[in-house]
Amino acid sequence: MFARREQKLEISKIDSHVHFWQLARGDYAWLTSDMHAIQRDFSAADFEPLGKANNVSKIVLIQAAPTVAETRFLLDLARHCDFAAGVVGKVDIEKGAVSHQQLAEFSADPLFCGIRPMIKNMGQNRWLELSGLEQTISKLIELDLSFECMVRPSEIDELIVWLNKYSGLRAVLCRGGMPDIAAGKYDYWADRISHLANESQVYCKLSGLTTLAADG
Repeated sequence: MFARREQKLEISKIDSHVHFWQLARGDYAWLTSDMHAIQRDFSAADFEPLGKANNVSKIVLIQAAPTVAETRFLLDLARHCDFAAGVVGKVDIEKGAVSHQQLAEFSADPLFCGIRPMIKNMGQNRWLELSGLEQTISKLIELDLSFECMVRPSEIDELIVWLNKYSGLRAVLCRGGMPDIAAGKYDYWADRISHLANESQVYCKLSGLTTLAADG
């Protein structure tokens, strides 16, 4: 009788949502003094031991500041980081021709994967309603770049219409659609997420699910 030796299967993972930042750059206005745990610089040196401990082989760097300058900063970091697979950055999607120029510049770098608008920094100008958005989306499709969508549950129905209009776009839902945990509106969020899953081809990232949770 042969003894069976059990083998532990190691699965290599890609972390698709990692932020690196340097506070001295000065464009992280959302990172206020009450955020003690994260109000410091974060770099590849911080992530590397955590990645090894959890068998993460590659990461995607995601913009954390609403500036094009930070996209250039992240691309430079990624070029010098062996385990960076790509960068999702920011362009001025509300500026039409300007965004096209920025996309042309960034897409020349093979590490550039796509863009993500930060709704918290856009005031009343929600990206779903921007007049120059159609031209920017067409450019993203042409360049085969992704678009990461940050919306609240109340905007999911509108997002479905938008995704069906741009069916050729590789779209990613950020933060799982931001369930309103603090207000206890789980059922509404779950219903809209199910509808989104059935009516579109969007991918989904779970990072940031507690964005609308109460303190603690």
